[in-house]
Amino acid sequence: MRTALFVFLALALLFAGCVAPPAPTGPSVVNVTQTAPAGGQAQPSAPSAPAQVTVNQTTQGQTGGAPQGLSAIASREVSFTTSDGWKIYGTLYPAKNSKPTIGVVLIPQKGADRSSFDPLVPALHDALPDADIMAIDPRGSGKSTNLGTSAGFLAGDYRAMSNDVKGATDYFSFYRFISGYYYLVGSSIGSSVAIDYAAQDSGVQKVVMISPGLDYEGVDIKPALTSVRKKVFIVASDADPQSSTDSTTIYSLSSAPVKQLFLYKTVGPAHGTDLFAATEASGEGKLTQKIADWLQSS
Repeated sequence: MRTALFVFLALALLFAGCVAPPAPTGPSVVNVTQTAPAGGQAQPSAPSAPAQVTVNQTTQGQTGGAPQGLSAIASREVSFTTSDGWKIYGTLYPAKNSKPTIGVVLIPQKGADRSSFDPLVPALHDALPDADIMAIDPRGSGKSTNLGTSAGFLAGDYRAMSNDVKGATDYFSFYRFISGYYYLVGSSIGSSVAIDYAAQDSGVQKVVMISPGLDYEGVDIKPALTSVRKKVFIVASDADPQSSTDSTTIYSLSSAPVKQLFLYKTVGPAHGTDLFAATEASGEGKLTQKIADWLQSS
């Protein structure tokens, strides 16, 4: 009897050692795999997107016929919805360096789309390795026509393009972790939008105004010029009568701590981004390189 009891106890102890007690109840754990965005490394989780801007991203390759050098630069199409309902499309050219610190927004002239800045992108990409570059189709132009086209736009519609630039800078902040360090390059009415937006956002550090107008399309930029304390580069053709005259006045009125005015004397009446081609063989220097050099060194 004692032998049987001893065997029973030994077997019970052996069984108890083989069966682990149940784990305490706790919160469930989910393993998350983060996918790196196209052309970059996985980023840490970002804060919630700004409520006024909904952003969508799609990867895009370069198409044929691109200017020399552009097809070698990685790019992707992005889109975002502004606070007043326009869906804005743009092309993002990520910085050479993996952690960009500058966001550059390119704003076309009336009747043009983001491709008008194609000649400038390679020069900027080389000169500013820490900069993400985004060329946008502003509201009513290119692909950004969900609420109509720019035909019949009034002064208020052009002033509202500041919302398009705001969407681009919010994109840089939310998706690219670039905060408070932006350069704006605008052509013609795009330069009016650029200087107006610079007056609203302290994060804008430099503004390039190509063939600007003092009161173009009814957008009076005098208040912005006298309030903006940002670095400003103004350029036009001397043979573009209204813009060259307005450029001189803009330079005079500007309260920028650092400002430069350059008027081409030998390229004819080319206006806005048409100056890129017109100055390509100019002895006065290519405009694309002038802009890149100024943004790099000023």
